[in-house]
Amino acid sequence: NSINGGHAEIYGGRRRKFTYTAPADFVGTDYIGVSAIDDRGVSGPMSYIIFNVTGVGLIDMEVNPSYVRVQENSVNISAYTLGESASLEVKAVIHDQINSIHNEIELSENDENWGGSFFPEVESFFSVDFSLINNDSSDTTIYEGMGYFTSIGPLTISFSETLTVDLGGNIVSEFSIQNNSDSVSVPSVSVLFVPENEECISNYNSGSINIGDIDPGETISSDPQFFIAQLDNECGNSSLEFKANIRSNQVEYWVQGFELEVSLLIADNIDRYPEKFLLHNAYPNPFNPETTLRYDLPEDMMVHITVYDMMGRVVNNLVRSMQNAGYKSIQWNATNNEGSPVSAGLYIYTIEAENFKQTKKMLLLK
Repeated sequence: NSINGGHAEIYGGRRRKFTYTAPADFVGTDYIGVSAIDDRGVSGPMSYIIFNVTGVGLIDMEVNPSYVRVQENSVNISAYTLGESASLEVKAVIHDQINSIHNEIELSENDENWGGSFFPEVESFFSVDFSLINNDSSDTTIYEGMGYFTSIGPLTISFSETLTVDLGGNIVSEFSIQNNSDSVSVPSVSVLFVPENEECISNYNSGSINIGDIDPGETISSDPQFFIAQLDNECGNSSLEFKANIRSNQVEYWVQGFELEVSLLIADNIDRYPEKFLLHNAYPNPFNPETTLRYDLPEDMMVHITVYDMMGRVVNNLVRSMQNAGYKSIQWNATNNEGSPVSAGLYIYTIEAENFKQTKKMLLLK
């Protein structure tokens, strides 16, 4: 390969020849190094061949935004031309992927910037190709799949609790995604959480969370998967901004911003207390070999958290102590009271605090 990404292929007999292919959309000077190797595997000195690449092409092809409301907004389509020609024409072909309809629009030029817009009249997924016509249609270059957008929905995300966390603490929150379309299903939905700034975030779930298909008007819970964020002890921000990038078939269409509120601990040690008792779902669930159990205590009291097998036998007395009010968590490493590993299967965990009792299930995989 060359300095700028071109490719040379050697062919022929005793008098070697080669073909050079310039990188896509490249105009300028490229270099490629050539050396000979003898029968003993010894290489000779390197020589460079210089290529002056001329021509025209498209760069910086964009389709924005990725979601537009049907019959209300339009999507902007643009590209820049590279190189010079006596006559150029740039078009965009918009493919309606649900209805198999193809719309072609001509882009207008403004100082090498070509632009146009498209107004979707139906809910669908769309892909965009660009075509560059140089002088006449016999010299046409097609750029396929250079952008995607949709007019379906939108899909929106909501959380089951207020996203507030203390310094050095962590938050694990169930969330749900709603398809706000009245008529179109969205297949293979997934979400990726991205912080705007990671300076005081020590951990978060950076992988894609798969939700599945969502029918029109349907809301799907993330359970047993969650949004997770853990803060450093020295985080000074009062709020942290995240983006939820929502995808269908791995293509990002909907982007929603939200904030994680940071509870700053002040000198007189006034904490935020939960308003009611609550036992959260274990995370992860299913798990191997460890999971976290979270629970909320609105008052100081004696707490018992016990793990049972499906026969009702006690497996592990995780918590048996007097505890202060607050947002609590404890980890279970799939061992019994003797510290021995337990077998894979379904387990029950229960919290008891005065008159409050709640039970949930978790699945251990091996």
